[in-house]
Amino acid sequence: MTWKNVKDIIRLLSLLITGLTIVLLIRTATFGPPAKNIEPCETSDADRISVKGGPLERFKQALRIKTISWDQDEQNDDELQEFVDFVTQAFPLVHSTPHIITRELVSNFSMLYTVKGTDPSLQSYLLIGHFDVVPVAADKWDYDGFGAIEEDGYIYARGTIDNKHQVMGILEALEYMLKNGIQPKRSFYVAFGHDEEIVGYKGAKMMGKMLKDRGERLAFVHDEGMGILDGIIPGAQSPIA
Repeated sequence: MTWKNVKDIIRLLSLLITGLTIVLLIRTATFGPPAKNIEPCETSDADRISVKGGPLERFKQALRIKTISWDQDEQNDDELQEFVDFVTQAFPLVHSTPHIITRELVSNFSMLYTVKGTDPSLQSYLLIGHFDVVPVAADKWDYDGFGAIEEDGYIYARGTIDNKHQVMGILEALEYMLKNGIQPKRSFYVAFGHDEEIVGYKGAKMMGKMLKDRGERLAFVHDEGMGILDGIIPGAQSPIA
């Protein structure tokens, strides 16, 4: 290959990259939500789950289980199993209504739920959470990192916002749904990983492969996110989600 050929190839690649960049910029600038008529949901107090009582105490119990991930070769398997057993007991309808919800254990501890809707023609979606947590540096905490101490309206424990709140919130909603005789119209999946803090090779990766092997094409995925924060991005004048 001559130097002229090399230059021609480089020039072609440069043109392709430039063209792709232009397409991406145009698509980004013109992207918008689908033009559909969206009907707002009507809500009432009956649609809301009170945090007081059962849900709050269950959340605290979940936080006290030390589902720590140190690295890919070191996790607390006994505590992971305790968490799986805990949610099985804490949400009896979710785990005893197989004609609507089924659960598969993946790599021993991750949990993949299938929630069957009444209209199989609708495209499924996926809700994701994880219940492992990173270790606690005790000298940097004013409270026991797994004590779930409540003070002045705050709960202090590892996992309160990363990510047991999401796991427990979804399970509370599913239990509420079944308790009130509700079956969704659209089917969906719920995936709870046990090793997200150490990349998720055994949990998320395997559950993703299972859905792919089944030919699932999801409408959307709702995963872990942060709160709404001020000043997180320099120059931004509005709160950022």
